[in-house]
Amino acid sequence: MRVLFATMFVIAAVSVAYADVRVFLYPRYSTNEKSVKLSEVAWIDGDSDDVAKARYIEIVSASYRDGFIDKNEIIRALRARGIEEFRIIGNAVRVVPYDDTEEKLDKLAQHAVKKGDAVKLYVRSGKILLETHGIASADALPGDEIAIELEGAKNKKKIVKGIVREEHTVEVKL
Repeated sequence: MRVLFATMFVIAAVSVAYADVRVFLYPRYSTNEKSVKLSEVAWIDGDSDDVAKARYIEIVSASYRDGFIDKNEIIRALRARGIEEFRIIGNAVRVVPYDDTEEKLDKLAQHAVKKGDAVKLYVRSGKILLETHGIASADALPGDEIAIELEGAKNKKKIVKGIVREEHTVEVKL
């Protein structure tokens, strides 16, 4: 019984002391940064302090100038931080430039003038700037031409056309 207990104790102590870090590489990562952290290009798992060290390993852009962060580059980075016991699942991460075109279009759509919105209307002529308010008659994005309803004296409505310049702002050309 004592031998069994001693054996179980040794096995438990060895398994706790064994620092196993598992690094699961993502297939693709988009960035325009000069460096990335390993945790941005891989999912890191394990039961040791080495996992925390591995998550914050910086990989400089010179390493992925070819468009890939491969397994050997990650092995060198892990060993440089003193992490010796690890497994890497995957061969490489494809690093591509970050393209924010879709986000810009989403932002433009969010800042569009919507039908029924109150908008600031301005007319500029030389050094003179006239401002008033009106109601948008349709949805529009910046750069679009839109009709604006103006309230006149005695509740008469006047329609003017202008170009949406920014959020809730329309420029009228004379």
